[in-house]
Formats: sequence, C-alpha cells, structure tokens
Amino acid sequence: MIKVTRTEKFLIAPALVLLTMLSCVTLWYLAPLTTGKDPAAEKMSMREGRIKRQFSVWDGSHRNLEKHIKSIMNNADSYVHVRTIRHLPMSLKLNEPDHFIVSTRFRGTNAFGAVMLNQVNAVVDLDGTVLEVTYFGPLKQISLP
Repeated sequence: MIKVTRTEKFLIAPALVLLTMLSCVTLWYLAPLTTGKDPAAEKMSMREGRIKRQFSVWDGSHRNLEKHIKSIMNNADSYVHVRTIRHLPMSLKLNEPDHFIVSTRFRGTNAFGAVMLNQVNAVVDLDGTVLEVTYFGPLKQISLP
C-alpha cells in the first residue's frame, strides 16, 4: 500500500478540483457546437409546440373546437368527447401550412333526446382559431360490399 503524506494530500486535492473545473468549462463551451440544431428542425419543433398547446392533456380534445361545437349544439350539457385527430391537408404537407385539420367525434343528444355519435371536421390555424367547419353531422359509417 502506498503511503501519502499530508503535504502530498494538500497538493493533490487542489489539482483534482482544478481539473474538474476545467473539464466542466470545456464541456459547457463545446456543448452548443456538438448539439447544434438545424434551423428548419427548430422551426418545426416550435410549430409543433404551438399546435400541441391547443389540445387538452386530459382527453385530447381541441379546446376551441369544443367551445364551437357546444355553441352550435341543441343541448350543450350533453356533450361527451370521444376522440380527436389532427392532420395536415395532403396538398400542403410540404409547404408548412399555417393551418391544419382537426376531426372530433363526440356524443350528444339530438332534438328528439336520442344520444347520437357525431363528427366535426374543421380547419384550425396555428393560434387555435377555428377558421372553417367542413363537416358537422352524424359519424360517417363505411359500408363494405
């Protein structure tokens, strides 16, 4: 076993502290160089963040579209969210459009009191404003031959 004297301990400890500080400063300086993001990717990330903030974390519904639906319904208290999907229009995927399409399914009572499964498709901008409702009605069922 190697015996270290008291004076050597006092010389080794500051050297280790200095070496640790130097490595931390070097990593702090070099980190932005090695993790630099593409500006286009950063722009898409910010855009995606703006879009995600429009949806409820609890059930995934689009907040402003839900308010719009309730304002049109016969009985707004009967509104029950089922599912919401968002997607870009096919013709605009490459151009980074300033809007996207939200499709929401929900249950609600009609004028006769029957509970119906309905669907709403709407065009929404990046700020969450409902620009246009393209479909509002019963859920379209696909019949197979």
